[in-house]
Amino acid sequence: MGTQKKHYISSLLLLIITLSSCESDYNLNIPDYGRKIIINGFLSTEDTISVQISESKFILDTIVYYKPLKNPTVQLWIDNQYTEDLKCSYSISSFSQHKIDSITYLSKYRPLPGSEYTIKVVSPGLPEAFATVKMPGIVPIDRIDTILMANHVDRLYSLTFKDSSIETNFFFIKFLVTRLGLAPFSCDTTILKSYWDFKPEFLYNEKFIFSDKQFNGKEAQIKYLIPSVIKDQIKNFPTWNSDCSNTNIDKIVTRKIFVKLYNCSEEFYLYYKSFRTTLERGDDVFYEPVKVYSNVINGYGILAGYTVFIDSSQYVKVWSKTLYGGK
Repeated sequence: MGTQKKHYISSLLLLIITLSSCESDYNLNIPDYGRKIIINGFLSTEDTISVQISESKFILDTIVYYKPLKNPTVQLWIDNQYTEDLKCSYSISSFSQHKIDSITYLSKYRPLPGSEYTIKVVSPGLPEAFATVKMPGIVPIDRIDTILMANHVDRLYSLTFKDSSIETNFFFIKFLVTRLGLAPFSCDTTILKSYWDFKPEFLYNEKFIFSDKQFNGKEAQIKYLIPSVIKDQIKNFPTWNSDCSNTNIDKIVTRKIFVKLYNCSEEFYLYYKSFRTTLERGDDVFYEPVKVYSNVINGYGILAGYTVFIDSSQYVKVWSKTLYGGK
């Protein structure tokens, strides 16, 4: 080994030993600019309005849970007109430092397509915060064509609908089937699927979310592969107090399949896209930081909306099997 190489290795070892023996205490001097209001709500034409309200945390706080606001006023405005104060509903938790698991503010109103909704929150000692979202229109499914694949295991579903050229739209699609012997939409099962000849922009929480940039203003045709026989395994525990208990099934039947086409607001799309990007990057310090999208003024959080069109013209074979048995 040459003298120069030996000198290099010795210097490197000395550097490693020196660095490993050093200890440094870092005092992060981050200014605290106070707390703000958090507004979180996803408005849907499927249900009445509900939003969650809480107080933000300081980055160096050691508390885990978000604090509830003290006597806030939560207002609902529809199309720039004051409508009502939302009613508070909360659940108690022994795990939370504040003994409250979640706080939700409820309205009697169900969102309508094309209307604009604003949530304003006033709480003593905090800046007034508000957020606004305009509900998108309902986009109907014109038709659904199905083809049994050559493997006889999958069926190809082709969804056709007309996209508007006036504005940019954002979508995701769900396939649901109800369990044997139960009322429609009781204990729904979301069918796992894969897309065919179509590239959704990102996937989050079983949602293939995509914009209309691939077919803007034209007829859209989205294709999905669904198993020709759906496995609907019911986890039936005797302790459950629900409509799904006392069910013991092991048979194949024909059931309706409910195809839901969701038309989302831009806020919905941007929030989930930024949130998913943050999750993908994880703890890698070499990535540029990604700010999760928020449309709350003077606060944090998200207020977004979506409408839904439901097609129930198709049928599918369902193999319902109870796990763990019934009572």
